[in-house]
Amino acid sequence: PLLMARRDGRPFALLYCFEPSIMASPKHGPRHWRFVGQCLRDLIGRGYPVTIFWGEATEALSLIGERFRIASIFSHQETSHRLSFERDRRVRSWCQSHGVRWREFVQDGVIRGRKHRRGFADHVDRFLARPRVPSSVGEGANSETGNNGVMVRSFELKLPEAVPQDHHTEDFQSSETDGAIR
Repeated sequence: PLLMARRDGRPFALLYCFEPSIMASPKHGPRHWRFVGQCLRDLIGRGYPVTIFWGEATEALSLIGERFRIASIFSHQETSHRLSFERDRRVRSWCQSHGVRWREFVQDGVIRGRKHRRGFADHVDRFLARPRVPSSVGEGANSETGNNGVMVRSFELKLPEAVPQDHHTEDFQSSETDGAIR
């Protein structure tokens, strides 16, 4: 998704939502949220201005949509559990009602909506044999390689600051100026 957003040529923002509906699930414990935090720190360390939002994805999109015209959303295709599937349905509905194109990218070879596993191993083998994403994506915001788009800084989105009340997220306070995780 990041490579495609960069190639799209329009200004874009990186957004991660800590969603109460997802965080309440017992399927995601402290180890999961620590890993999310590590990934976000890595992106920030590479120069990507990640915006952290504490709330539901559709709420964040609505707030951003009040300030900017959202043309497209680029994301990984979620293949987790029912809660994330229901969230994706809400996001899809939001996108349709606001004229936003949502492009989801398969990240793990899982095929959504399959009722059986016939041919799954061959499908995964083909998926894993595909070429990797060019390394220029990992060079960060300072790289001009393949970057026609301009990243919007977190503070420009003007999302409200919120303090999470969940024990899983105590290490992930967002900063008012750059969305960085402490």
